[in-house]
Amino acid sequence: MADETGEVRSLLMRHRLSIVRDLIGTSLVPVLLKAGVLSVTQEEQLTAEPSLDARCDQLIELIARDGFEKFKQFCYAIESECSQLISDLINDKLSQVDNDDDGDEDGDPSGYDAANLTAVQSTTTTTGETSCAAFEGKLGV
Repeated sequence: MADETGEVRSLLMRHRLSIVRDLIGTSLVPVLLKAGVLSVTQEEQLTAEPSLDARCDQLIELIARDGFEKFKQFCYAIESECSQLISDLINDKLSQVDNDDDGDEDGDPSGYDAANLTAVQSTTTTTGETSCAAFEGKLGV
């Protein structure tokens, strides 16, 4: 579980700015509460936090500490409310998987090739449960 917590925390921290943006510009916290990702107590703690940075850090910790299962719930809950964030998270995880799989044999320092870009684009343009399901597959959950 410690590895799961660290991996989820790392992924979310890489997208901290997007999370901050969504904390300001969307109904992210109410959506997470409604979906059961956050408890009423956790929601109250988040909204009582005066600093946006501290609120973001606390949200990341709440999601990360329960590993992939909580992260999966988080992804399903935010898919329609925070489409850019879910797209960023999927692309990030896909690029890591691609980099791990291909070991950069083609000499491209980005780790992408045309086939990978096509796969990423088709995954992120899908709506509903399909993109989260694809993301789960890449997480191995």
